[in-house]
Amino acid sequence: ELRRAASCRAARFFLRTGAFCLQFAPDADIMGTMKLVKLAEAPVLPVTFDDYSPARTVQGCRVRSKAGALLIESGGRFKRFPAGSERVCILAGSGHFKWQRGELPFAAGDAFLAEGLEEYDLYGEGVFWIAED
Repeated sequence: ELRRAASCRAARFFLRTGAFCLQFAPDADIMGTMKLVKLAEAPVLPVTFDDYSPARTVQGCRVRSKAGALLIESGGRFKRFPAGSERVCILAGSGHFKWQRGELPFAAGDAFLAEGLEEYDLYGEGVFWIAED
C-alpha cells in the first residue's frame, strides 16, 4: 500500500509491506539546515589584497586566494561548492545567487552568509570576496 501524507512544506511518502515501513523524508530533513541570508553588516574586509596569491583563471574568472579566503573577479558565472559556512561580500557589480531553494539578488556592498549549501552559483559581473566562516 502506498500512502501519501502532506504537510505545509514537505511531503512524506510511506511504503508499507508486511512488517517493513520505509519513510522517505524531504531533502531538508536529510541535509540539515540550508540557508543563504543577507547580513545586516558586512564582515571586516582586508585593507589590501596585495598578499593574496597571483590571479589564476578558474571557470573563466580571475581567482586569488589566501588562507581560507578568495577574491573572485567574475565575468558572468562562478559555481561554488562550500565545505561549510562562508561569508560572501559583493565588492563591485550586481547579479543574483542561484541555489537549490531559489534565487537571491545582490549588489555592490551586500554581504551574505551561505550555510549548509552543497553548491550555489554567483551570476553577474563583479568582484566577490568569500571567506570561510
